[in-house]
Amino acid sequence: MSVKTKTATKPSIPAAIRSTAPSDDDLLNDFGGGTAPAPKTKKTAVRTELKLSSDGEEILRKFIPAKRLAESFNSHFENLRSLLRIESWKSFLSSYWSAKSQPGNPAIVSKVDGKPDMSTMLIVSAKFKVQAENAGEAESLLVQLGLDSVKAKSLVAEELDFSPIIGLRNFNELLKGHKDGKNWIDATDEEKNVARKIMTVLRAELTPEELALARTTIGSTKVKEGFLARVCQYCNTEEQLAAVFQVIQPQQSFKGAEFGINDAEDVRRERLLDFANDVLGTVITEEEDDE
Repeated sequence: MSVKTKTATKPSIPAAIRSTAPSDDDLLNDFGGGTAPAPKTKKTAVRTELKLSSDGEEILRKFIPAKRLAESFNSHFENLRSLLRIESWKSFLSSYWSAKSQPGNPAIVSKVDGKPDMSTMLIVSAKFKVQAENAGEAESLLVQLGLDSVKAKSLVAEELDFSPIIGLRNFNELLKGHKDGKNWIDATDEEKNVARKIMTVLRAELTPEELALARTTIGSTKVKEGFLARVCQYCNTEEQLAAVFQVIQPQQSFKGAEFGINDAEDVRRERLLDFANDVLGTVITEEEDDE
């Protein structure tokens, strides 16, 4: 098949004799200035030519085509892997729903005359990407995709944790400012004051009000352990199970790639060469079409 390849505990800090706190100007000088960064100018690089030894020249003449081949084959591989993920996931969901629980990592086998010829293994891991930033958004999206509203609410409440992580703002934002879209916003006097105190006393004497200026909230989403074993209880159909996995996406990968399982070594090698020629022919044709 020709496939298109385009493509904590707070530390105890002992009191110390401190020198006079540096001024804002001192800090700004130390950290490169407190104004918005000047726009970068685009320069055309003029590169010197590296002269190789005769051995180096020979290696280079092998490296360049090898790199081109690697890029072509990698592009082809990535495309095919994406297609296989789509098709294997459809079959995996059907098996998942039939069993009403997570199947073991299944082998995917292609047979010739009833005998295994090629195989790989589908790995579905309990590592997730959640397509929502808060509980309300997750619940709404699940309902839009067809999940029962009561079960969607229950799933979000029982299986997802959107508790934010509290941390400190970027020090340079406090000292200099930050970008808001395309606009630069200079740091306020209060923010610079907090930055100076962080520099001189490592947060030891920040008041609650100052700490509030320094602190930031970072979004965080966790999927409860064992979710894959319970997910079917929130669904009434296989389509609803597929919808849940559109919102809460488990990590998928393929492990191993056995080829020509029952072939002799010379036959296996010949088949791989034929496949490589087919891939290269496809890539070269596409490159010519693009010119």
